[in-house]
Amino acid sequence: MKERKNTLIASTVICFMLLVIYFLFQFILSQSMITISSEPKLEITPIIETDKMVSIEKNDHIVTQTPNLPGVYSTGMIVEIANTGGDGLRIRSGPSFNDVPLYLGQEGEVFIIIDGPNIVESTIWWKIKSESDANKLGWAVQEYLTGK
Repeated sequence: MKERKNTLIASTVICFMLLVIYFLFQFILSQSMITISSEPKLEITPIIETDKMVSIEKNDHIVTQTPNLPGVYSTGMIVEIANTGGDGLRIRSGPSFNDVPLYLGQEGEVFIIIDGPNIVESTIWWKIKSESDANKLGWAVQEYLTGK
């Protein structure tokens, strides 16, 4: 009998606590509700300057914004060879150190990413094409590319 009474008390306490949590949750939600008015409000969207521009509609206005963040690469992005210590970067026929080097890209040379990424043996590769010579294209390691 005493066990049954203890179980009943414990169940009642648990139910009461759950009820308190429920009402507390409802109160918090009601405080954070957003009211929608019929008046249009001006929304300001920050613009991050990077290489690839994209248009986004916001409150019947066109906002020009770019999706590339520093250190983030994507196709269409303009990059240059950097951090080679002046040695240059081997541009290869495929995304692997086993692929044939086609030519040596020079430090500061500018390219456009046209494909990728391909990840081979924990190395990120991008297919790039020279801005000045369309015949110069191949695969390069991301580590030696920087956004321009």
